Amino acid sequence: MAFEPLIGRKGRLRGDYPPAITLNFKLGRIVFLSKAYQEMENRFGQEVRHVQILTDTAQPHIFLIQPCSPNVRGALRVDLTPGSSPSISAGLLFSRLAISREEDLRRVKIAWNENYQGWLVDVRDEV
Repeated sequence: MAFEPLIGRKGRLRGDYPPAITLNFKLGRIVFLSKAYQEMENRFGQEVRHVQILTDTAQPHIFLIQPCSPNVRGALRVDLTPGSSPSISAGLLFSRLAISREEDLRRVKIAWNENYQGWLVDVRDEV
């Protein structure tokens, strides 16, 4: 016999894990896990209050989340409500990706892209 621990959705990403976000299709939100948001702040050099989502028509499953100032065209406000994980609105992005709002949560790894100074996200790269 070989026993393994029973770990729920929240417990999977405790300890040392790669930066990741949660795509919440029903609410139309992207939620930054704490490690991802902290690293984005460190790289941006200040608290991140606005981001911009950039898409690639040649690769529709890939997009970029880039910190920006509030006056940048397409800037989205980061919801920094105390007691909650930072999140942004992503309903328009999910529509463009043709993902049903009936789909469940999806947690995906993200990688910092030095050229674009933002998080590169592949919706197929689940944690």
